[in-house]
Formats: sequence, C-alpha cells, structure tokens
Amino acid sequence: MEHIKTRTWQFVRVFILLVLVEFMIHEISVKRDYALLKDEDTHAEALAVKRLVKGCQKQKDLQWLPSYFAERIFGKCRSLFGAPLENAKLSNTDLRSTELSSANLKNAELKNTDFRGANLIRANLTRTNLTRANFKDSYLSEANLTAAILNDANLSNAYLYGAKLSSTKLIGADLSRAILNSTSLYDADLSRTNLTNANFRGAILSRTKLSNAILLNSNFRETKKLNYAQVLGKKYPLICNSSFPQNIKILQNRDCDDIATALHDRYPKLFSSLDEAETYVKENRNKKK
Repeated sequence: MEHIKTRTWQFVRVFILLVLVEFMIHEISVKRDYALLKDEDTHAEALAVKRLVKGCQKQKDLQWLPSYFAERIFGKCRSLFGAPLENAKLSNTDLRSTELSSANLKNAELKNTDFRGANLIRANLTRTNLTRANFKDSYLSEANLTAAILNDANLSNAYLYGAKLSSTKLIGADLSRAILNSTSLYDADLSRTNLTNANFRGAILSRTKLSNAILLNSNFRETKKLNYAQVLGKKYPLICNSSFPQNIKILQNRDCDDIATALHDRYPKLFSSLDEAETYVKENRNKKK
C-alpha cells in the first residue's frame, strides 16, 4: 500500500512539473508574439496578431470554461490593447470579439476583416482601408476613423458614440441601428448607405454627403449643421418616418414607396424578395419616435 502511495505522489509531482513547464513555454511564445507586433516585417506581424487573437469568439461563447483550458483548445485570445499596428497588413483576418481598444491601426490594410463584437474604443484607424469590413455589434466609441475607407462595410448595430469620421468614405455601408451620437462626420461620404434606425443625435453633419442613402426611421432631430442641400437635389436620400432638426422642413414620409426596391436591390442577402423588403419598410414606417 505504501508503495502505491509513493508512486502516486511521484506521478503527481511529475504532472505538476510538466504543467508548469508547459505554462512557461506557452507564456514565452505569447511574449514573442507581442514583441513581433513592433517588427517592421508586416508578414511576421500579421502572423503574430493571428496567433494572439485566435479563439476569441469561441472563448466568449464558452465563458464558463477556465482560460487555461480555453487557450489550449481554441487559441490564445490575448488583448491587443494599445497595440502598435500602424501600416499592418491584416486583410481577411478574423478579429471577432478581440480587445483592440486604444490600438494604433493607422494606415493599416483591413479589407474584408471581421471585427464583429470587437472592442475598438479610442482606437486609431486614421486613413485605414476597411473596405467590406464587418463591424456588426462592435464598439467604436471615440475611435478615430478620419479619412478611413469603409465602403460597403457592415456597421449594423455598431456603437460609434463620439467617433471621429471626418472625410471618411462610407459609400454603400450598412449603418442600420448604429449609434452615431456626437460623432463628427464633416465632409464624410454616406452615399447609398443604409441608415435605417440609425441615431445621429448631436452628430456634426457639415458637408456630409447623403446621396441616395436610405433614411428609414432614422433620427436626425438634434444633429448639427445639416442643411437643405443635403436632403434635396437630384441624388437626394430616400426618407421615410425620419426626424430632422427644426430648421429642416421636409416631409417625413417623402420616399416610403421607393425604399423597399432600394433595399432589395442593394441587400439581396438580407431581403431575398421584394415582399420581405416591403414588410420591413412597413414595420419601420409605423414605428413611433
């Protein structure tokens, strides 16, 4: 019996030692990847980022699982808070649920990158190429997106409170249900955007282009520097059940009959039939503010 106890204790000690050694090796690899974020080799930097954030979405979905085991099963999922990623080449990267607050992504290439549920609060995205990036349900409050390219990006349900969007290109982007309170949109291009249920309270809209944008149940009531030229003309936005500042006297349901066709044509994956789009417009047209 004593022999069995001795062997068991030896096994336990060896097991604990192996766990500690594995943990140390694991943490050394994490530190090595963090160091590569400052590397001038953009390829090595990109690989380091992918290793550091791998598994974040899975870990978010399975929060009950201890982090030690979650990291070994799904990936490291480490924070990139304040990460120096200027000029990074990260197009087509999975950054879902990643911690990127205060990160410097200035001039980075992030086309088709998946940021769903990511935290980008106060991140620097100045002049970043974010064409077709997916920011659904992400947090971008106080982020700097000045002169960034967000054409055809998905920003539905994104939180952009206080974000800087001056001279930003958002052509064809989906901003439905987005919170844009107190944002600066000076000279931004929102042509053909979907602004259904978007909230612009306190936003600065000086010289903002709204050509052919969809304004369905959108809140522009307390915006600043919005003028008639932005909502009238040959390429005027499509307006239905949307509110405007007191200085803008315009029919709130001016274009309700045209919006369903526009939604179906621009977003066939969301509205596979014209009937679906018409039902959607009817629901939002009847919403009370």
